[in-house]
Amino acid sequence: MKNAIKKIAASTICGALLLSMAGCADTSWSVKKNDDETLSVGTYIYYMTQAYSEAKEKTGKSGDVVLSETIDKKTGDQWIRDRAKELCVEQMTLDKLCKDNKINITDDEINATYTDKSAFYGYYSYSDMWVMSKQSYEAMGISENSYKNAIIKTALEKDKLFNKLYGEGGSKEVKDSELEKYFKENYVSYKYLTTSLNKKDSDGKSTTMTDEEKEVVKAQYERYVKIINEQGKTIDDVAAQYDKDYPSESSTESSSESSQETTSSASSEKSSQPETTSSEASTESSTESSNSSTTKSSSVQSSIEDLSNENFVFGDEVKKKLKEMKDNEAAYVATSSAYYFLYKTPIADEVSSALDKNNTSNYRSTILHSIKDDEFDKYIEEQGKKIDYEFNDAAYNKYTPSRVIPDSDNSKDESSKASSESSTESSTESKTSSKASKETSTESKTASEASTESSTESKTASEASKSESSAQG
Repeated sequence: MKNAIKKIAASTICGALLLSMAGCADTSWSVKKNDDETLSVGTYIYYMTQAYSEAKEKTGKSGDVVLSETIDKKTGDQWIRDRAKELCVEQMTLDKLCKDNKINITDDEINATYTDKSAFYGYYSYSDMWVMSKQSYEAMGISENSYKNAIIKTALEKDKLFNKLYGEGGSKEVKDSELEKYFKENYVSYKYLTTSLNKKDSDGKSTTMTDEEKEVVKAQYERYVKIINEQGKTIDDVAAQYDKDYPSESSTESSSESSQETTSSASSEKSSQPETTSSEASTESSTESSNSSTTKSSSVQSSIEDLSNENFVFGDEVKKKLKEMKDNEAAYVATSSAYYFLYKTPIADEVSSALDKNNTSNYRSTILHSIKDDEFDKYIEEQGKKIDYEFNDAAYNKYTPSRVIPDSDNSKDESSKASSESSTESSTESKTSSKASKETSTESKTASEASTESSTESKTASEASKSESSAQG
């Protein structure tokens, strides 16, 4: 008995000591290297927000429910933790590789990138985004410095190390011949006209074209194709014909260009005129697709794009047609939202300009990344495996994935669930009413009307609930 009491006492003392030690554990850092270099816990928490976003995309769900989903044979909770650790290791590995390659990232470079509004289409910088989300981030345990390093410093280190390895004079330099080969095999150069299926009415409101109006545009575009493919004329002849078909557009475009405003290339003054995309809108879309350049010549516009890019600026139907076309051939494509006249030009004619080191279009860098990004990511991963890291379990246990899930994501799920339950309940009531309506012909008519009214109310309630869910999300 005495021995048993001693064992219990010893166990109690050990438990108390463990609790005491856990309470005093240092949770200010997440990963340690060489016993002195550490990464802040705020950086780990920020990477959990990134991992949570990736988990949402993988599961198609949001909120706490993501934590119990299965991702790569793990629970969502464990997957988010492990993914955040991977990103922490990647950042520390980049720090070491940059140091080994004598790459220095200055505070001035970090701050210049941090405040650069081009990061968000010229409207916002990462600094602005921090200000807007500061309260939420700090509540999670993320400082501005952790936020800045995780986003800006890491990106700059990646960019400089990549160019150090694969750029001119690098240890893994990619020769111009390889860049040219990729450009010729994957890029397409073409000129085009495009007309939206929407038009402006007399009040300036956007409406869908009638079938008759669509047929007019279709006939015109088919005529442009014949001008080149059958009559052997040039794209300049097509541009001239287009200006004759839409004479008011030339003056509209000239006015737009002189005032540097984005306008539709089709006239908005007449309700019978369709809307066509502007050069600026096309350029912005092309920029978003990250591997294209759009310029304008008269009413006809030009573009160079990477056909291997999943986010092709005009969609898969246009992309497929361009792949099928021969050089100097014209084609017409109709999609659910617009009509396109396409004229494919030889990509070989663009090589010299695209690979010019002084070309501001930055094709060299884009092509280089297309060729070597996967290899670069594997290189960083392999280098990280060669380094001994210590992980701070006390910090990982304290700061869990649930910490980074916004309340709005959980509210969205609850609203959707409530909407579903309301719809099911109304459906059940409708079926009961329908069953009762079969008793007599008079009662049937009355019950049927009541059922219809109930069904309508159910639909309205369901739609209202979905609308509320969308607003909260």
